[in-house]
Amino acid sequence: MTAIEKRWAECIFAAVMPVAASPLAAAGPDTTMFWRCMSTGAPTFLPGLRSMVLAIVLLPLFDRRFLRPFPMLSADQREAFLVALDGDQAYLSRQLVATVKILACFARFDSRASEPGQ
Repeated sequence: MTAIEKRWAECIFAAVMPVAASPLAAAGPDTTMFWRCMSTGAPTFLPGLRSMVLAIVLLPLFDRRFLRPFPMLSADQREAFLVALDGDQAYLSRQLVATVKILACFARFDSRASEPGQ
């Protein structure tokens, strides 16, 4: 994934699992290990991740309540968008949210495991 796609993904991860709610809030999560594992250990998964990230980044552009890409929304708007997407009747919409929640957990878990003394 490109650097901007990683930033978008981390923006989405922070929205589904806010860093302030994490014990890592002071320093912010270090997702270096997560991205290393994703690029070397799971390269066949990256096209799907890229597609999910692009979908979540672009979908708010088509919603009259938001009309901006996901990273440009406020924290409250991001939450409202994800809640709406998670409550959508379409299975794919709900699956997007569920999958990024799981990946956010993986990213935070890898961050925690890479800390000294953990």
